Amino acid sequence: MNRSDNLEVLIRETENILKKRLNPQGARNTYRTYRLHCVSFIKWIAENHECTTLARARAYVAPWLQSRAKLSKNTRMVDASALAKLYGEARQCFLLDSPYIQSPSPSTLRLFCMSTGLVGHELVHLKKNCLVRFNHQYFIRLEMPGELRMVPVVDNREAVTRIIDGCSTEPLWTALPDRFDYEAARNHYIVRLYKRLARPVHSLVENEQYRLHSTADILDKRALFGVAQSTGIYDYRALARKIGRLPELNRTKS
Repeated sequence: MNRSDNLEVLIRETENILKKRLNPQGARNTYRTYRLHCVSFIKWIAENHECTTLARARAYVAPWLQSRAKLSKNTRMVDASALAKLYGEARQCFLLDSPYIQSPSPSTLRLFCMSTGLVGHELVHLKKNCLVRFNHQYFIRLEMPGELRMVPVVDNREAVTRIIDGCSTEPLWTALPDRFDYEAARNHYIVRLYKRLARPVHSLVENEQYRLHSTADILDKRALFGVAQSTGIYDYRALARKIGRLPELNRTKS
């Protein structure tokens, strides 16, 4: 999908949401104003980030608001109101000078993402009660539109607990750093989780093995599926490549 098509899709999604939450006939001026501000945000997203849904774009709201910091206070208040209506959140979450704005430090974000595998567009959906304990294991309950995942915490359980307990807002973070290597943190998580789930290769029967065509390496198909469920990445070939190219892989040659 090219940039123009992506912009059109996002604008259409924006209009549909605003029409559901506002009555364009009874609140015509409000609808037009909110649409104008939301479209400004969407155009900035299309120019700066590869987001195909509003849910993914949510992670970049704070940088956009910061880019408009020199505009009048009234304009920024309308920005906040429009985005609050678009995302169904409190307006305070979109005011840069609000105590409701909470952002993690880069080191905190790195530790959290390496321990959970979550990325920007997922982090903005976390709530104060997202940490769940079950059978002596800790999970992050991730609820997004049309998706619910229980994400295992693979490392730093106590640190992750302290991070969540230390957040005073809902969602946990209303602003995220504009530049952060989520991919590297998620790759680390993928390998760590796979190593936790994988069975010894010599114990696997043929239909429990996953092979890449380009390599003789054997992966545990059940462990690979567990990683897919936890990360929401169901491209098994892509997952296997991520696992297979890292030196710490718990795998065995056939």
